[in-house]
Amino acid sequence: MLKEIFSASHIVTVFIVFFFAFGIGLFFKRIPLLRSIIVDETAKTVRGSFINFMFTVLILILIGIGAFRVAVADNLMKMETLIVWAYAASFGIYSLKQGYNAYLNKGNGGTVPPVTPAPAPPV
Repeated sequence: MLKEIFSASHIVTVFIVFFFAFGIGLFFKRIPLLRSIIVDETAKTVRGSFINFMFTVLILILIGIGAFRVAVADNLMKMETLIVWAYAASFGIYSLKQGYNAYLNKGNGGTVPPVTPAPAPPV
């Protein structure tokens, strides 16, 4: 059991997670661009697009590890339906939130530009 925990793929995964966490934590307050990618300043929340990005990176890392480790690949095959549904739900919730925010902000100067009518055909 201990040998499996400290195998090469687990160490690489821990390093990648640590690198992302350390990098985000180190530069979060120093680089405004990074802060604007992660945090929505107006709502003071984490952006849904960043959560979906991290979810995508995690799935790609697991697929990469599964390419070299048979046990990880077998477990991914067992959980493929759950992974697909969780991925679809994550993007679906994000899309619904974006659509709902656009609907709320439509008439009062929000982020959605007003719809202009098509020009009349020449007579």
